[in-house]
Amino acid sequence: MAAWLADAVTWVHLGWVGFLVLGAIPGWRWPWVRWAHLAGLAFAAWIVLGGRLCPLTLLEHSLRNPGGPARPAETFFGRLAEQVVYAPLPRSWVLVGYLAVVGVSLVVYACAWRRRGAA
Repeated sequence: MAAWLADAVTWVHLGWVGFLVLGAIPGWRWPWVRWAHLAGLAFAAWIVLGGRLCPLTLLEHSLRNPGGPARPAETFFGRLAEQVVYAPLPRSWVLVGYLAVVGVSLVVYACAWRRRGAA
């Protein structure tokens, strides 16, 4: 059961990453999404720039093997999600990608703000 819960946490983690990457799209229209997205980006910056582990990563690892090293996912879908969430990328690529997401999001939000102000 714990393995299935760990897989579910990995899928939630994948959804979180997707929201961080694509959250500016719904944020363009709905200000409450914009604020949630910006808060999420700030939290991700705290994690990435501080060299910390995401709480979802810690939860998943504790479910996979309590008190020991993390094991890989046991289901096909769990392994699939892990390959995306924990892609073996150099830290510099992760930072550049993160900065690109933040930059694009800020441009989208600035355009949305100007559009709303002009209306």
